[in-house]
Amino acid sequence: MTASTGPNGNIGSSDPTGTALGASTAVVDPAASGGFGDDDAGTGRFARVREEASRLKGEATGRARGYAEDGKAIATDKLDGFARSIHDMAGNFEEQVGPQLAQYAHSAADKLDEISANLRNKSVDELVDDARGFVRRSPAIAIGAAVAVGFALSRFLKASNAEAKPRKAKAAPKGRKAKPRYDA
Repeated sequence: MTASTGPNGNIGSSDPTGTALGASTAVVDPAASGGFGDDDAGTGRFARVREEASRLKGEATGRARGYAEDGKAIATDKLDGFARSIHDMAGNFEEQVGPQLAQYAHSAADKLDEISANLRNKSVDELVDDARGFVRRSPAIAIGAAVAVGFALSRFLKASNAEAKPRKAKAAPKGRKAKPRYDA
């Protein structure tokens, strides 16, 4: 046996007849068979997997949209309640502090009412599009808001975790008395 180029252009060992040893003459095109082999069953499996993935995606999207709608309803109810509280407080301001401060409070409550109505009247998809537009117009403000929300959320989670697990006082190691600490 010698190393040479066989009749099919492969380099490798060849037998005296000129055929390359170890060379495969069958060509398999994975794209033609759907990537699962060269039978029709592979194509069917691939189609079923694709259909199942599409169904699961649709189901997840529907659930997420439902949760977003529920959250939107809760947010608008809370905003309405907060605006009512500010209007009530503004009435008290008018009697106690003066009409100018009361007017500012009424103005802020009216803005909250507008925001609540805007949230209530828009679909979740429209709200997402509005948020995307805002991020494109003002990326620095969006990043700052994301950082602030992340910070507030981490503080909330820390506080929640601290309430769930009461702290244990550290005892002095055995054989030693705890020394009083004097901070300067």
